[in-house]
Amino acid sequence: MAMHKRKLIVADDIAINRLLLRALFEKDFDVLEAENGVEALRELHAHQEETAVVLLDLEMPELDGFGVLRGMRESGLMDRIPVVMISGSSDDEKTLLSYKLGVSDLIEKPFNADITYRRVRNIVDLYDHKRSLEEQVED
Repeated sequence: MAMHKRKLIVADDIAINRLLLRALFEKDFDVLEAENGVEALRELHAHQEETAVVLLDLEMPELDGFGVLRGMRESGLMDRIPVVMISGSSDDEKTLLSYKLGVSDLIEKPFNADITYRRVRNIVDLYDHKRSLEEQVED
């Protein structure tokens, strides 16, 4: 029986970044791509039950990463789906705001593939463990 892969959403307006992240994660996840924040929210709402993690670029057209985070908070998705922010700048104010809005981690571009992979896998594993514990408490 084939194992059903959970989804990873990559939201980045730069095609090469989406391609690199797809290549990095496609063996573990069904990778969905979004070119902007509007598409990212659309994918999130369409696949919220199967989405394991979102890799979110901070600077995108139409709706930036902060807009996506706010949309996720309003719809309650931030509590269930971890977000890793991807940023080309090391701006402390933006980093702090990202964490205040609920991101699990922040990765700076250009990213190291091995480190990015481990950090994202660790976050997914932590969220899975947290969800499992919450379900045990509810039972």
